[in-house]
Amino acid sequence: MSGLWPEIGHPVLYVHTLSRINVKNSIECIASASKTLILVIDSFADHVEQIAEILRDQRTEGKLLVLAADRSYRKNHIDTILGVSPYIYRYLFNLEKTELLHLIESYRQLGLIGVDEGLHDPDGFALKLALGLAPYVNRTAVMKRTPEARLARRLLDADKVVKPHLGARADELYELCKPKWAWNSRFWEQRALLIVETNLATALQYARHAVAIERHPFTLTTLGKILFREMEFSAPIAKSSQFAEAFECLSEAIDKEGFTTRVAVHPFVLLFRGTIQFLEIGGRLTQHQQKALDSHMGNAEFHFKKDAIISQLLDRLEQF
Repeated sequence: MSGLWPEIGHPVLYVHTLSRINVKNSIECIASASKTLILVIDSFADHVEQIAEILRDQRTEGKLLVLAADRSYRKNHIDTILGVSPYIYRYLFNLEKTELLHLIESYRQLGLIGVDEGLHDPDGFALKLALGLAPYVNRTAVMKRTPEARLARRLLDADKVVKPHLGARADELYELCKPKWAWNSRFWEQRALLIVETNLATALQYARHAVAIERHPFTLTTLGKILFREMEFSAPIAKSSQFAEAFECLSEAIDKEGFTTRVAVHPFVLLFRGTIQFLEIGGRLTQHQQKALDSHMGNAEFHFKKDAIISQLLDRLEQF
């Protein structure tokens, strides 16, 4: 499709970078264009934060049309970053098994699959990949979102990668990776999420350790989630203090997100659900908590007005 645009006088630009897009330079370039530019992007979720920032700048208004593609499981992340920004979404048909095999073989012939082990022994390959990436990923790489850091982030994802592939043996991957990855807050955060349903006390320790390493929105969100989970099973006398800590963790996560172009819905959902649960058992908010909650409710209504879950939670909170 993108090849048709130059024929009608619209310049077409393609994103060819594994690192972050330079937002400042991109805005200056797009602002100076005399015609609307067409920007074609594959793996859109990798660049959606920078694209959102570019599109929100008044200087690019009406000067950029983005044509993007990505895998369907990353749509939630894209929606979170774009918020209420309008866009047209189209699904492609799922590939048949024969088409998938043909695609994999094409990747192999092009040299895009490193070893057969990645296809025939994905569990062992995942472990080797995690250990092999370790020397190339440090805090600087994580901040710069290098390809190695982004790959490691996905590889250590407990819910989408580790648990589906390894099942009951999932924690073995984290234990084997521990000597080289224990410095990483993501490692402990994901390990906490992996065992939260089977070993709540240890999961809470892992989540606290992740926050001690880095007070990041992700680690704070995970700790808040697990604290609310603990509150469900604790004695009545402990619920207020657990709620207070969870509330503060998620509030801090939301506030930290507010200083970036990324505003995630997940901490809002957890905060609202946990607050509703606390109020339903007879808990009472402090003046500070009520003020913070009112602010978060207003922000959620602004950023996620089309989100059905957020709307339901806000309606329920209004009833208290």
